[in-house]
Amino acid sequence: MSEEFEINPSGGATLELQFMLIALDSLLHLSAYS
Repeated sequence: MSEEFEINPSGGATLELQFMLIALDSLLHLSAYS
């Protein structure tokens, strides 16, 4: 499991990064459709 997340050994950082990616993706979609 940790092999895919070698950059974030703590594990908690991955959740934050995923949340940021989702937020950025949603913003891009909103700006694209608006």
